[in-house]
Amino acid sequence: MTSARILIIENEKDILDMLCINLIRDGYQVSACQSAAEAMAALSAGNFDLLITDNYLADGLGSEQLGFTGSIC
Repeated sequence: MTSARILIIENEKDILDMLCINLIRDGYQVSACQSAAEAMAALSAGNFDLLITDNYLADGLGSEQLGFTGSIC
């Protein structure tokens, strides 16, 4: 069974590191971005099962990335 692929977008490094460490420990495949620009590149390059985002990023809103994915839950 393959694990879910998760993209985390968080500009605060301590929070990003904590989320990554815990999700990787639980067996998930995790990609991390610290900006909206990095997130757009990651979303263009790969498929993710789950997107976790901070809404307030230095270069945009995390919620804008949700619209790019084509589905909002």
